[in-house]
Amino acid sequence: MNIRRVSGEIVNFIKTEITNRKSEGVVIGISGGVDSAVLAYLAVKALGNARVFGLLLSDKDVTPSNDIDDALEVCDRLDIEYRKINIDDPKQGFLQLLDQTENKIIKGNLVARIRMCFLYYYAGLKNRLVLGSSNKTELNLGYFTKYGDGAADLLPLGDLYKTQITALAKYVEVPHTIVEKKSSARLWADQITEVELGLPFNQLDKIIDKIINTQNFESADAEMLSDLLDINKESIQKIQNLISANRHKLSFPPICKVTIGI
Repeated sequence: MNIRRVSGEIVNFIKTEITNRKSEGVVIGISGGVDSAVLAYLAVKALGNARVFGLLLSDKDVTPSNDIDDALEVCDRLDIEYRKINIDDPKQGFLQLLDQTENKIIKGNLVARIRMCFLYYYAGLKNRLVLGSSNKTELNLGYFTKYGDGAADLLPLGDLYKTQITALAKYVEVPHTIVEKKSSARLWADQITEVELGLPFNQLDKIIDKIINTQNFESADAEMLSDLLDINKESIQKIQNLISANRHKLSFPPICKVTIGI
């Protein structure tokens, strides 16, 4: 990957889209993770710091203090306007009204959608667009909350695998502590992406790339891919199943086409 060229392409993409959509800037949820940090750095390169607004949306039950510290460091280094908001009160408000569950995925998705509400509130308030930080690894696996962290107006990092974003982070000089941090969606305590998915990103990205570049990925030979990549067949099949099961997340909801005209 030509990192310099890729960085320039993303910067130009952000600049062009903001200009064409007549937006006054962007809103970014800055989590303290590498994806949102890279996104903020590139957005400032594209638009200048005055047109980038950061939201730090922590959950006191889930967000570790070092995430908050790292997110604040990003905002300070880039000299961007930001707001730090604890979302625990709205989360508890929802949970008091809803039927109770111990399903952490359902509760975690609620948290992601609450964060989305804050992002779009400030985007509307400031006449700006929401930049999403989802990457190609997450998008293909469906490793995001539909209408939560997957909700965005632009996805500047959506064609880069996680390993490529890590390389890009080093190029744009994101703080070392952020680059080296274990990735987490922070939907519940101690959630670690690689543990949840069962493989490190360097293997996940190789598997995904081979699968999605196979003409019919659903019928791709898992055993052949296993031999080719030197990764066990069960892991290959797990990734195939995730890609297949979550394709709907990347599509607009189907519209029922009626035959009656006006």
